[in-house]
Amino acid sequence: MILDHTLPKRSTLKARKTFTLSPESVEFLEALRKARKAYSISSVLDDILRAVRREQTKAKVNQAVG
Repeated sequence: MILDHTLPKRSTLKARKTFTLSPESVEFLEALRKARKAYSISSVLDDILRAVRREQTKAKVNQAVG
């Protein structure tokens, strides 16, 4: 039987970084966290970054096609 703890978890692939943000940015991220009922501000920030990357990829594809 393969035990779950023997398989690599996605969270282990994350890098810990420290950033300095304005109080307004922290308030904004905290408000988003509460609105989304997210576990952490880091998860909200990760979601935002994924969305930006998707939009950039979509724009590159549209530019290549158009």
